[in-house]
Amino acid sequence: MFEQEWRRANRQNYEISLLLLDIDHFKKVNDTYGHLVGDVILGSVAKEIDQMFNRPSDIVARYGGEEFAVVLPYVTSDNARNMAEQLRLLLQETTFVADGHELQVTINIGVATVQPTNDTAQRDLIGWADNVLYEAKASARNKVCQYMG
Repeated sequence: MFEQEWRRANRQNYEISLLLLDIDHFKKVNDTYGHLVGDVILGSVAKEIDQMFNRPSDIVARYGGEEFAVVLPYVTSDNARNMAEQLRLLLQETTFVADGHELQVTINIGVATVQPTNDTAQRDLIGWADNVLYEAKASARNKVCQYMG
């Protein structure tokens, strides 16, 4: 689906944004409460993300482990950053219930935006978002960082 949106954005000359999200210290959830609780938390976080990004063109996917990806066609860099910040705040304030445990999580989000051309590739956008995600994780937790290329 990402490849299809990428080609369409290239043809029609519009921007596409990517959010890469990582739940802070998720290993502690699994180690403390078990993987079944961790799976419930992952599903609950995914549901919150999916509810926020619900346009037909939005793509929400688990990217691996405790990471998620959100592809946002037609979304400018400023709007993508604002949406990422709204999501960060929403998840920070949400209490998740799993197997009788009430848990709160925080996330880091890397945001990158590009108008695809024949000189850019999907891998570029993914790499930029991934780099700023790790910048967020290294500098502080519960943070949004944006690629400013």
